[in-house]
Amino acid sequence: MAVQNIRIKDIDFGFDKVYIWDSKSLKDRTVPLPLKIKDELKVQVEQVKSY
Repeated sequence: MAVQNIRIKDIDFGFDKVYIWDSKSLKDRTVPLPLKIKDELKVQVEQVKSY
């Protein structure tokens, strides 16, 4: 559920982390950004920025 609410500013490509705010347990936490999707996610972000 928390992944559905991720915003661009919640992704840190430099440290390969995803920040999750106000999760179900009401705690903020970080999870590793899967390296498998990192490049595809960067491409998606750039495409959205170009609009």
